[in-house]
Amino acid sequence: MICTRYHSLVFSILCNKPAIAIAYAPKVAELANRADIPCYSPDQPISFDFKKPSNREKILADCFVESD
Repeated sequence: MICTRYHSLVFSILCNKPAIAIAYAPKVAELANRADIPCYSPDQPISFDFKKPSNREKILADCFVESD
């Protein structure tokens, strides 16, 4: 998750989801630091590689499978 608000960061921690924080408020940066989650300020460049899923067609096909 890309978290810009405090409670979205709390939610990602509770759900055990990978996250990065964009800290518009000090409390977001503090929680990110305590949880060892990467934290960036809004004016800082974020360097990570976005990747497209290699199995996109299968994911889309699975969305339209009829259930009993």
